[in-house]
Amino acid sequence: MASRSRDAAPHRGPYRAVRALRALIAAVAIGLCPAVAVAQTEADAELRQLDAALNRIQQAQQGVYQQFQMVQELRRAELVRADPFAPQANVGIAPPPQDYNELQRQREQRENRIRELTNELERLYGRYQDLEEQKQSLLDRMAEIVRGR
Repeated sequence: MASRSRDAAPHRGPYRAVRALRALIAAVAIGLCPAVAVAQTEADAELRQLDAALNRIQQAQQGVYQQFQMVQELRRAELVRADPFAPQANVGIAPPPQDYNELQRQREQRENRIRELTNELERLYGRYQDLEEQKQSLLDRMAEIVRGR
């Protein structure tokens, strides 16, 4: 019997080592659970912050887009308005001739309005693009966080 217990002892050694290793892994895993939970909570908090920032950017984009549409419509209306020097269709009695200097002043005002509205459209478009870039960087960061889980 004594020899039998000696023969069985070498077989128990690896099993004891495996059990000890499993116990060690379990202890480490249990010890890491709070760290994983904290990391998960931090990731969730960052995702919530990024989502809130994304919503703010989207609302700003919507406002810029609405402004763009209004300015674009004003510019279209100005472009459709007749040039003071354009020949007028004579329907009935011809209107009295206007002062050349007054017509020139009206033309310059119209051209200035069109130029200002065009500049405003370009500014709004640039602002929209800036917001789009910010939004894309937030979306990229959110994707990184989700992949990291």
